[in-house]
Amino acid sequence: METLTGTPWSALANWGSEGWEAGALPHIIVTAAKQTDAEGPLFGYGLYNEGATETHWFRSQAVCHEAITEAVFDFWKSGQSRGPEDLPEAAAELPSRYRKPYFGWIPGREPSSSPPAGPRPRKHARPSLSGGVPGMKKSRIQPDAALLHSRISGNSPSGGSV
Repeated sequence: METLTGTPWSALANWGSEGWEAGALPHIIVTAAKQTDAEGPLFGYGLYNEGATETHWFRSQAVCHEAITEAVFDFWKSGQSRGPEDLPEAAAELPSRYRKPYFGWIPGREPSSSPPAGPRPRKHARPSLSGGVPGMKKSRIQPDAALLHSRISGNSPSGGSV
């Protein structure tokens, strides 16, 4: 995570209103970034999964949050990250409290409760990074603004243009 220093990338250790694990440090790291190009703001997230990296860029922060939710849900469902116990079968069925950034670490914004303590269960093998949200372009994490434009996906997961 030291390689993120001096870049627009920040690690997201937690996700959802209760601060459930977004990844499994140091093996799975979820990151987020915001950039601006000539066309306006870009919202990105990156995944590091045991040496493999990928990034995804969107014109909409809401669409980026949905894509992060999809990725984090897969880690929760597989047992690789500690998540809510009441998970539905699909990420699209998650209640809104599990579909947003965790702000409990910001002074004055305390979570309503904490995730359970203890070791994280390992139910399944690690998911492949080959899946994901349809329409997202996979690339290596590249914080360099000059290369950013070439990393933007042609379509967002909602079907609109980025």
